[in-house]
Amino acid sequence: SREPLAPAVVDGDDGWLAIVSWSVNATFFADESGITSANIDDAGRRDATPEISRAFGADATSTGAALGLDGEWAYRAIKQVGNYQEIYDTNLGAFLPRGTLNRSYVDGGLLYSPPFK
Repeated sequence: SREPLAPAVVDGDDGWLAIVSWSVNATFFADESGITSANIDDAGRRDATPEISRAFGADATSTGAALGLDGEWAYRAIKQVGNYQEIYDTNLGAFLPRGTLNRSYVDGGLLYSPPFK
């Protein structure tokens, strides 16, 4: 099979590349933080760590401004499609076990998100 199995953008569209990359990072970060589409309203906003606040828009220093987006862009992405685990389960989970290496680093895998600063 030759279809793309990862996000791809047109060469030279650096703004869109940054948005796509940070959107993927947001799904990884939510997964490693235990934040899901079902609990993001509580876990992502109330009593959150500074990094969670920056990632999901409850902090004025959100990464959204650097991307040309509003402060709640990552919150909406997780609320609508879920964290990495939820996306995986929805699209591949019935056919392909996730495996150890395809997990968050906090669970012994290789996936991690750069810090949301």
